[in-house]
Amino acid sequence: MDQRARNLARIDAGFLLVAGVGMAAYGASYPASSAVIEGLVSQGHHPQMARLLAWAQGAWLGFTFGVVLIFLSAFLLRRFARLEMSDESGEIGISGLSPDEHILALNAGLKTIQQDLEALLSDDDTSDYLEISERMEALKEEHVGGLVAQKDRLVAQHGLLAYAQFISSVSAAERNLNRAWSTLVDGYPGEAKLALETASVALQNCELH
Repeated sequence: MDQRARNLARIDAGFLLVAGVGMAAYGASYPASSAVIEGLVSQGHHPQMARLLAWAQGAWLGFTFGVVLIFLSAFLLRRFARLEMSDESGEIGISGLSPDEHILALNAGLKTIQQDLEALLSDDDTSDYLEISERMEALKEEHVGGLVAQKDRLVAQHGLLAYAQFISSVSAAERNLNRAWSTLVDGYPGEAKLALETASVALQNCELH
């Protein structure tokens, strides 16, 4: 199934879900006939049971069909989500990195840049600032951007809460990486190095479970 057909099928599943919820809600609120209730009570049924039986006579079919539609649409939507996740996993396996690999590469890049900045602290030559700032930008685009691009797959695989906690640490590292870039461009390699160290700390124990 191609992406367009899958999107259309997902829309159909969404309509089924709405229809199912509507039918089940209507069935649940269907008023039982007073005459039927009285007749059942006169036959010896308990009033509560009589009310339930009277409701079932008029609404059970619509309510049951609505519940079936809800379960069917939930099954279809979950299946489509798994197909999406499977497709994206295959693409990542061929052309990209996993979240753990992005974090490892980001940490390694930060460490290398910190070492290079350390060497510049006692040097008045600012000619290397531009090259290092460009490396910071590339590091952010490749690895922070790569993690953000995987959001939908990671949320489907690990859940929204786990992803939110994970990406919060990544965002903290990104903010400090931006600060390091800004202070280095302004000519303060010492401040840039401190910001990079803070970025590294933000990535400690940054794992997605």
